[in-house]
Amino acid sequence: MNNVAVLLSTYNGEKYLRELLDSVFSQKDVNLTLFVCDDGSSDKTVEILEEYKKKGFPIDISSGEGNLGYAKSFSILIQNVPSTFDYYACCDQDDVWLPNKLSDAISEIQKVEKDDKPILFHTSCIITDENLKEITRDSHPHYSRQTDTRFEESLLMTNINGCTAVFNNALKNLYTKVPMNRIIGHDFTLCTLASAFGEVIFSDNSAIYYRQHKNNSFGYFKYSLLRSLKNFFKHETKSLRTHEAKMIKDLFYDKLSDHNKYFIDLVLNYKQNGKSKRALKRYIKKNIKNKTVRTYSYLLINLGKL
Repeated sequence: MNNVAVLLSTYNGEKYLRELLDSVFSQKDVNLTLFVCDDGSSDKTVEILEEYKKKGFPIDISSGEGNLGYAKSFSILIQNVPSTFDYYACCDQDDVWLPNKLSDAISEIQKVEKDDKPILFHTSCIITDENLKEITRDSHPHYSRQTDTRFEESLLMTNINGCTAVFNNALKNLYTKVPMNRIIGHDFTLCTLASAFGEVIFSDNSAIYYRQHKNNSFGYFKYSLLRSLKNFFKHETKSLRTHEAKMIKDLFYDKLSDHNKYFIDLVLNYKQNGKSKRALKRYIKKNIKNKTVRTYSYLLINLGKL
């Protein structure tokens, strides 16, 4: 059986944590170890984890320095987990996995996996209320539902649900080459690296109950128009894509295809003058099929915040 490292960032998650742990340790046809980075919980989260560990479940528990936030916690986990596992999977403390989640993901990855090809697999989610009553089945409302994720679209508008991500050792090792201070979000960087140098696989066969409750850090129903606008001006106007493009150029430019090198240079140079801005817009119009991604990109380019 395949050896899998499951990565979990926790913070005051006692209410739903047992359900997650039971579902993780009920996975079929894999040998797994759970690696946890607790982000300064003040409730019984760590106590529950220690309880399961004492029962013999394979759990490695570490603590971040203060409250780092989920993005840094996951980055620490990916960077520090041993590279001796076949596959790696991220999970959220309040979700529940179906028993075949990992085995199905690994089966899809192995269909295209070869040599040192980085592979990222992700799915849509079964959206539920806090009692796990199904509400709908969908991917993130602002993400494109697609099976072919190109590098350009990954950079312009990350389209994965991080809590569903499963990836291979090749992608893990590539990720660890990125300094911690240059990672915006673990899911963003996993997706851009996989799409640039390997493959991103999307499946609409959900194997995760994505629980919605008032304490979600992010959530399906937190994206009302008002919240979307607030999120846009709080996070999306920080030139995240330019930051990511600069990181990839600095660290991996020689490994990029000529096509992706050209696109990276367009992104990094679009502020130079009107001609450069128009060149990037023309490229996006010609090459990006997803209308949402195109519209979003035009807005950020016009604001100078890509």
